[in-house]
Amino acid sequence: MRHSPSLQSRNPAMDLIRLTALFCVVSIHFFLHTTFYDTPVTNAVMAAATIMRNGFMVCVPLFLLLSGYLLKNRTACKRYYAKLVYTIVIYVLASFCCSLYRKPVISDLHGLVSYLVNLFDGLLNYSIAPYAWYVEMYIGLFLLIPWLNILYNALQTQQQRRYLILTMLLLTSFPGVLNIYRFNPSWWLNPTSNHFYYKLLPMAWIDSFPITYYFIGAYLRDYPLAGSTKRTLLLTMGFYLFNGLFNVYRSWGLPHVQGYWHDYCSLFIVILSVLIFTTFTKFDYSKFGVRTIRLISRLSELCFGAYLVSWIFDDWIYTRFQTIFGNVFHLEHYFLIVPIVFVCSLTLSAVINTFYDIGANVIARIYHHFAPVKIHSD
Repeated sequence: MRHSPSLQSRNPAMDLIRLTALFCVVSIHFFLHTTFYDTPVTNAVMAAATIMRNGFMVCVPLFLLLSGYLLKNRTACKRYYAKLVYTIVIYVLASFCCSLYRKPVISDLHGLVSYLVNLFDGLLNYSIAPYAWYVEMYIGLFLLIPWLNILYNALQTQQQRRYLILTMLLLTSFPGVLNIYRFNPSWWLNPTSNHFYYKLLPMAWIDSFPITYYFIGAYLRDYPLAGSTKRTLLLTMGFYLFNGLFNVYRSWGLPHVQGYWHDYCSLFIVILSVLIFTTFTKFDYSKFGVRTIRLISRLSELCFGAYLVSWIFDDWIYTRFQTIFGNVFHLEHYFLIVPIVFVCSLTLSAVINTFYDIGANVIARIYHHFAPVKIHSD
């Protein structure tokens, strides 16, 4: 059963960051499920769409920064690993919802057995819920966190921790923005290519970016970035625009050019994610009422399930919009579709979490009934 922090100890910034990350996930999928990637960047609308799209790439990084910020002192014990139960159960329930949405044919016992076998197989390879790649990644990170904390907390000085983060950035983030150029004058006039021309840094470690974000999140907990709220906000907006315009430059004249410079591992995305994260932590939430904090807290707890089931509403809504409007990209549809998917996903997640809570309460009562003697755990 989940035990949420009390409202007095709750930091609204963390909940708002989590909700923002979810909204960015839903937003980035808008471009995935429309014809954005097939439409050339040749006008102001597509330039604006490109800037928006690349700004929303902070979605997963914000979740990872939160993990480092909140879990930096966790140690390996039964109570810590027991928290993985919630992640797995919500994943299973969300996958079950996705499987039902696909309308499986269950007309007899054979059909039921076939459905259950396919469901079990899909759960193990994370394919039933199409966005479940994040679950596979996060389970691995979760298992590593106590040992990452030993490494991070063993460092005695701020300078040592900076060296650790710089090392991770060199391995995972710098290659994505340094290995993407060809050093001749004519190339810079039309750099619409996603090939790496000169490998200035090794690329073998870039998929380890979740660890980089985790360490940065832990660092931000110990050493918040200096600067006023206004200054941080202006810097965030400025870098958001720079990041977007760089991607417009790399894609101009062609459909959106894919490359590591705008992927999760990119140094550009790292910087933007840190700035957005810091901006939220600098706001004054003292005027938030108890009801507001409680609402934000509750919605925040629904984000994981909402992330997984958002595919259902993506598939249902975008299919119908494509039928009505064809294959032409319409940026204005973003402002209608994304809020609908966001709200519907949170609503279904609330249902899933209610089932989880009911089940957890039943199991807890059964356990306490048959094991009344309190067992001390580490």
